[in-house]
Amino acid sequence: MDRERLIPHQTVVVKDGRVTGLGPKRSIHIPRGAQRIAGRGKFLMPGLADMHVHLNIRGPAGNITNDQFATLFIANGVTTVRNMWGSPEILALRRSIEQDKVISPRIYTTGPLTDGKPPIRPSSRVVETVSQAIDAVTSDKRTGYDAIKVYNRLSPEVYQAIVSTARTLGLPVYGHVPDRVGIEGVLAAHQESIEHVEGYLEALDRGASPGKVEELVAATRRAGTWNCVTLVFFQGAVPADTASRLLSKPSMRFVPPALRAGWKNNRQLASLTAYQFSRLRLYDEKRREFVRALHRGGAKILLGTDTPNQFIVPGSAVHEELRNLVEVGFTPYEAIRAATKCAAEFLKSQDQWGTVAVGLRADLILVTANPLEDVGNVSRRAGVMVDGRWLPEDELQAGLERLAASYEHDTDTR
Repeated sequence: MDRERLIPHQTVVVKDGRVTGLGPKRSIHIPRGAQRIAGRGKFLMPGLADMHVHLNIRGPAGNITNDQFATLFIANGVTTVRNMWGSPEILALRRSIEQDKVISPRIYTTGPLTDGKPPIRPSSRVVETVSQAIDAVTSDKRTGYDAIKVYNRLSPEVYQAIVSTARTLGLPVYGHVPDRVGIEGVLAAHQESIEHVEGYLEALDRGASPGKVEELVAATRRAGTWNCVTLVFFQGAVPADTASRLLSKPSMRFVPPALRAGWKNNRQLASLTAYQFSRLRLYDEKRREFVRALHRGGAKILLGTDTPNQFIVPGSAVHEELRNLVEVGFTPYEAIRAATKCAAEFLKSQDQWGTVAVGLRADLILVTANPLEDVGNVSRRAGVMVDGRWLPEDELQAGLERLAASYEHDTDTR
């Protein structure tokens, strides 16, 4: 994944969770007693990263637990996640993963969601003053979070205080586009990532002058800001008849019944009219076209899903988003790169993971068909390696079946 190419007939050696050898078979020494994984006719690629997830989201009658998340992610080749609403529990889970106590994707995490008053989400951290902004950023840095997340109702002065304090402390700023700051202000502040293509369509609605799209794309590229576009998230805002069809997807077996019930009985969506749904679809298309423009214009794109929001199954939604990116103009290589090499580059971890190379973490997927020909081949797994531990596909599928069986005594709401 350093560029669009295949390197045929290679042997890869892994030891202590790292790739220690890579080259033609005759040039590579295989240690005595090594476990051998047959790769003939198969394709080895880096593990995937979902760059927008919410671990421990509470459903209407319970949680999707961290071990359920881990099973779903790993079974779909997702070996790294960026959690976008942090908590002490997430930090504790990360420590357990790093100590090899839990088999799970590696976690990067923001601190708590930081919003103005009144917050959009009641459990947000509310920041109203510059002093509170400085304290919030300082607290996130001290606690060990990787970034601070900003939200829609922050005032311009508080937002600027967050950005400037974060820069001083070396903490990236991720998140939404505050309404009173706007996309132009966020790009001027060089916010490291924008989620959901926020702010752009609103700016175009305010004044869609000729060349405005190109101006926004150029400003994004100059700012060095990445967009985690989460197209699959918007595809979950659907009327009841479409919801029933989505709930019949095979992957829904692996979602807790309480969460499926919440998706099926979403009161906010149930209140929408046919006209309102038509407007949502119109904005879906506008958003996809703008993502196409961002990509064409050389702006930086990350793959994320916003799981476990409406109908977004952890792990399998990454493969849906790969297809979405191809549909808006990415080549299969470019789509996969957004979930591997680009993700590592964004997190300044390219010396740790994201490509198949000596010295990097052995987070790998072995697939049975060439993913550069068809991005759907990424899901044709022979197995997944997580931090050097090999999990063949039959073992991954058995884990999914155990997960589905654990719900048998719960109410099935499909």
